[in-house]
Amino acid sequence: TLLRVLSHDKERASIRRAAYLGVGHLAERLESRHRLQTAKAVLACLRHAQDDFTRGLGLVAVGHLTGADIRAGGTDVLRQTKAGTLLLGDAKDPRATVRGFAILGLGLAARAGDAPRRPIRRFLEPARRFLLKNLEDERPRYPGKGSFIAAIGLAQAEEGRATLIQWMNDADIHAWNRATAALSLGALGGTDRAARLALAQAATSPVDGLPAAAARSLASLGGSLAETRLLGALDAATSKRRVAGTLLALGRLQDPEAAPALIAWARDETKAAAGRAHAVVALGLLADPEPRPSLSRITRDGNYPSRTKALAEAFSLY
Repeated sequence: TLLRVLSHDKERASIRRAAYLGVGHLAERLESRHRLQTAKAVLACLRHAQDDFTRGLGLVAVGHLTGADIRAGGTDVLRQTKAGTLLLGDAKDPRATVRGFAILGLGLAARAGDAPRRPIRRFLEPARRFLLKNLEDERPRYPGKGSFIAAIGLAQAEEGRATLIQWMNDADIHAWNRATAALSLGALGGTDRAARLALAQAATSPVDGLPAAAARSLASLGGSLAETRLLGALDAATSKRRVAGTLLALGRLQDPEAAPALIAWARDETKAAAGRAHAVVALGLLADPEPRPSLSRITRDGNYPSRTKALAEAFSLY
């Protein structure tokens, strides 16, 4: 159905964009032969004239399909299509929108680690080299320069960790790019002490958007509550956005030591209603991490569980 939508020349751009997103979402679940067929179909659709934004989402879908095939140990998408060539070529496109999405697609495709098979190496090595070189060559002062920062996290290119820390800490760089660098550090994973320390400091930064991003990455990296310093970040939070991001990070951390602070926030009638609601959602994450799609409207940040029994038990502990 998605491919039929994409192949329909007169389909509205908004529907076509949604179809590209759907294809990318399904990439990991497809069997190898179906993934190859889908990649060929998407590439055929991209040969037709489309607005820059729609084409960009198509490139992201190509990145999903290519990366999924590589991670499954396949080489069909790279050998039998021009997906790799297209992504590398459009990553240098003069149109900013197309270029930005192509870079993200390249990051998704290059998220494969070391691969011994030659067709994969021939794509991965120049792709990762291109991403790392551009990350280091130009300071991302403006919002539009953040694609390489995000792509490094998507590709899990650990060689870029030091540069990500540098950009996150650089006061001359746009706040959005600093927040993106924080998220990419979380996506890289690992136990790098310098990255954890930098994220802990960023979680208390006054820069808009950076504390919430840093808190989220600290939670994704795991560790004890004391190691993340998230309680200090919560105390320092002043805006609704920072409070929400830090509370949700405490829930994602999955450390029971965070329960008293979350319960205190949920019960404190002097706190804003939104903050108390996020504390309850965070308790749901802490008590029962299984997502509940039906509750996705609780917050724009994702799907959160909220089982009555789990929350009642958590409240009864303290």
